[in-house]
Parts: sequence; C-alpha cells; structure tokens
Amino acid sequence: MIYKVVLLYLLTQLINPIGLIAFIIPGIIFILALFPANYILYENSDVSIIEIIKECFRITKKAKLKLLMFYLSFIEWYILGMLTLGILFIYVTPYISVTSYYLYKKLSGKEYVNSEISSQYMI
Repeated sequence: MIYKVVLLYLLTQLINPIGLIAFIIPGIIFILALFPANYILYENSDVSIIEIIKECFRITKKAKLKLLMFYLSFIEWYILGMLTLGILFIYVTPYISVTSYYLYKKLSGKEYVNSEISSQYMI
C-alpha cells in the first residue's frame, strides 16, 4: 500500500509541472483534475495507479470551473495564513482538506453527509 501512495504522489507531482511548463492552463486543469487521487486510493487500495488517474479525470470531467472557484474561495485564508507567519495554517490546512474530501464525495456521487450541512456549505 505504501508504495502506491508514494508512486501516486510522484506521478501527480510529475504531471502537474509538465502541464504548467507546456502552458499555464493545462497545468491548472491537471492540478484540478488530480485533486481526488489520494481520496480514491484511500477508498480503493486494490486499484492500480492508472485506474486511479482515469477515475480522477472521470470525476472532475465537467466540474473544472466549480473546482477552480472552490479553491479560489480559500485565497483569503492563505493570505491571512501568510500574514500570521503560518500560525493560521494550523487551522486552515485541516479545514481545506476536509472540505476537499466532501467535495470529492459530492462529485463522485458517494455523498453520505447530512443534506442540511451539505446544502449549506458545499457548492
């Protein structure tokens, strides 16, 4: 299992800069498309790395603009985190991770959260 985590990390960290070097827009699209890779690996540890990447692109196929707006909504938190010399990131990082996971659940159709909470806080 650990080799899959490391291999997936290396592969996503290789794909993103290649897209950014080619052109800025494809790099951003790759970054947005590969955001659920770790979540998919966590839920399906027996699936191959290539299948995980295919599933990432399938899940995020029609949601790139929503994903971009979702991550841009955290820009104030990042600015405040830098202004506090990183202290605020103790709160912000888990907050962004949890909301990203719920977004993955919603995009993948495996949403299991309370409908009141998800309709109030999710896109």
